[in-house]
Amino acid sequence: MTFAKNLAVLAVILVAVLGNTTRAQGSNRNCKELKGTSVDVFNGAPGVAYGTITKGGWLNGTAVTAFAPGGEPTPDPSVFSFRADAVLTTEEGQLKYHLVFIFNAVTGIFTSMGTIDPNSSTGTFAGATGTIYLNGGGVDPITFVSEIAGQICLAKP
Repeated sequence: MTFAKNLAVLAVILVAVLGNTTRAQGSNRNCKELKGTSVDVFNGAPGVAYGTITKGGWLNGTAVTAFAPGGEPTPDPSVFSFRADAVLTTEEGQLKYHLVFIFNAVTGIFTSMGTIDPNSSTGTFAGATGTIYLNGGGVDPITFVSEIAGQICLAKP
């Protein structure tokens, strides 16, 4: 199988497995679909990307993603994984989440899965749980575009 097919299979498995976990967490809560488009640019401090979320309705805003140093190799020498912490600032408050990325350094394609941090998020997002997924690729060496998917379960209706 090609890398793209492997990546697609992994994304489907993660959505199926983790989607069930998120639904269980939110069975008695106000859950909403996450969607949007993120454009992130590495244009400042090393290991930090600044982004804008659009097409997300109430999720539209600005994001700062801080990448942990280093990464973990995979069996494919052109693919590695790494962690990051992100803060999305919207009119509704700040949504904070922790991400794990799988990135192909040759194609620039990546997928990531994030867990929403209920204790650090603020405003409407305070106490929220859920999972966020980013899937995309590099437009150039410093700009990356991704589609956002997932589910958030708000603590307050």
